[in-house]
Amino acid sequence: RLNSVPLVKGSFVGEYSTVRSSYVANSTLMSRKSNPTFVVNGADVRDSILEPGCRVDSYGIVEDALMCCQSHVELNGKLLRSILGPLSGVAEGEISSSFVGPLVGFHHQAGLIGCYWPSGKGNIGFGANVGSNHTGKSPDQELWAGEGVFFGLGCCIKYPCNLTQAPYTIVATGVTTLPQ
Repeated sequence: RLNSVPLVKGSFVGEYSTVRSSYVANSTLMSRKSNPTFVVNGADVRDSILEPGCRVDSYGIVEDALMCCQSHVELNGKLLRSILGPLSGVAEGEISSSFVGPLVGFHHQAGLIGCYWPSGKGNIGFGANVGSNHTGKSPDQELWAGEGVFFGLGCCIKYPCNLTQAPYTIVATGVTTLPQ
């Protein structure tokens, strides 16, 4: 269903998808009767694929991305040049140039850049600065996050960083890690 849509261009919109008051360009919105997909309330989806059950809401931005089933971007959240795993979501923060696995909670203003996190099952707290795109070097640095890592409030993770052998690590509030 399309309602009050300013732009839908070069896109496939599945039979059980709803686009309302939002932009969709060069994208695929897959859906099923049991798993509808929603792009609503000022959302902007461009050059992306949304699997069944996804939701982009409340001015969320999805660009050059893959959203796996049941994932969401909302409340001005941004998903840029990334893959967002099943049952994961971003609200208010930004995920850029990352592969984020299943069951990752990210519901606060924070940043995740250049992260490879295929096992997921973690959380990103308010104000966490996980990565940086201002190192003054070429983009050759990244984070390899282990399963279940919890990035606490206001932590700062400097790259390169590898936590794959440290599953369920808790990076405490305000901690700054050094590059490994």
